[in-house]
Amino acid sequence: MYTYKIYDKYGIKLLTFDALSQAGGIKHCFTTRKGGVSNGYCESLNFSKTRDFDDRNVNENARRLAESLDVDYNKLTVVPQVHGCEVKVIDEENCGAGFSKPRFEEGYDAMVTDVAGIPLMTLHGDCVPVFLYDPVRRAIGMVHSGWRGTALKVALHAVKKMESEYGCIPENIIAAIGPAIGIDCFEVDMPVYDELLKSFPCMAENERLAVAGRIPSKKQVSLPGLVEQALLEGGIKKEKIIDCGICTCCEENAEDYFSHRRTGGKTGIMAGVICLV
Repeated sequence: MYTYKIYDKYGIKLLTFDALSQAGGIKHCFTTRKGGVSNGYCESLNFSKTRDFDDRNVNENARRLAESLDVDYNKLTVVPQVHGCEVKVIDEENCGAGFSKPRFEEGYDAMVTDVAGIPLMTLHGDCVPVFLYDPVRRAIGMVHSGWRGTALKVALHAVKKMESEYGCIPENIIAAIGPAIGIDCFEVDMPVYDELLKSFPCMAENERLAVAGRIPSKKQVSLPGLVEQALLEGGIKKEKIIDCGICTCCEENAEDYFSHRRTGGKTGIMAGVICLV
């Protein structure tokens, strides 16, 4: 049984999760770098307006993505991401921010909604994308979790927000972890490791979460693994957490995925999108 599928629609190459697709009631995807109009190191399906010299390129990329998913471009919503743990509730009044409406002034790293037809989008260059879906209460979340957000357990905060806003029961939520930097590529200095260790003491004795670095003063850490730990802490069942296992930073994946670390920041940005139907 496959965890995910990669397909091409209207020239755009996208990844979807089997568990989310089979649950029904939503549309979702994680983008690759294929199928857009951006140029240079952002070629081609880039969603960062700070890295592309022409906003029109990003808007066209978003329009193409909306068309391929068959969602409303005018309701496509993105938040300014600040590597924190704040969660924004999206509704009919504030949806569309970042594309058809001005961007939000304050920063967030996750969004939730229970309104059908609103596509939530987070942006990723190596950071962990987390798709959340409660098919019982009909609510969704989309999370951006870099190392700082992971230390702050932003994915856990999103689950808690779905509980408080929509009455979701965590054991009903399906969580999918998209392409992100993997343990083999994410080597960190000890201050970063120590900060993560404060939130996840279990990583000290779990080689699936952290191992010795290539040099003694560094550690290699699994951000997707730590995100999974945060989701488990939030009450999501282990069997309902799916990790695609794709490392965005590995050279073997360079043709399909942008990576901030692999390129030293000279790269485009990918997107995770989820929408109730």
